Amino acid sequence: MSDTAVLEPASAPPAPSPSSPPPPTPPAAPSAPAAPSSAVAEPWYKDWIQADGTLNSKALDRLPDHAKGLKPSWERLRSIDDLATTALNQQVLVGKKALAPLPADAPAEAVKARKELLDSIQGVPPSPKDYGIAKPKELPESQWNQPLADNFTAWAHKHSVSPAAAKELIAMQIDGVKGQLQSQAQYEQQFWANEQKTFEVVTKQENIDSTRASALVEKGAIALGLDLTSERTKNFLKGSDAR
Repeated sequence: MSDTAVLEPASAPPAPSPSSPPPPTPPAAPSAPAAPSSAVAEPWYKDWIQADGTLNSKALDRLPDHAKGLKPSWERLRSIDDLATTALNQQVLVGKKALAPLPADAPAEAVKARKELLDSIQGVPPSPKDYGIAKPKELPESQWNQPLADNFTAWAHKHSVSPAAAKELIAMQIDGVKGQLQSQAQYEQQFWANEQKTFEVVTKQENIDSTRASALVEKGAIALGLDLTSERTKNFLKGSDAR
């Protein structure tokens, strides 16, 4: 007998008992995601604007519901230039309509909205005092009426007057006042020059010494309570050449 061991064949597994439950079914492998449907609608405007700038009116048949109201007017457009021109004209018309006069019985909300619109267009400042209207340094205090200036800026603010227009009007008024002051000064200078000549002629005709005549006039002025140091009194007494 050989020393080599002889392996016996493995026995088959025992058959399952008829009463044993069947082995569990392995879970099914997850299915791959479905490919996107090719039925997704393309945007309506895909072929509206052609390469040469013309418009394909047939594309307007696919306008979404919220934009279908544009079809009657857009159907008349032949190119993108037509669309730009139409948009610009409509913008101008809207602006003109927005600036049309309001009816006398317009509601307060409409009046307020119009005021805000005009203020934004005209650059109206937040308050009347922000117009910056003030007395020019070269204008005499007697020729400046601050309450009147305040009333003007309040009126300008109420009616949406632009700062440039308000200052232009005030400048015209100031120039007018300056012109009047200059004319008045020229008139007074000529008047007193004539008076001085008359004074000299009379004193010469009456053989009255001019120095003595001036002294008599000054005494009369003092008696009347006039201030001899005042320039107006000097002009009154001796004319434009008073010293």
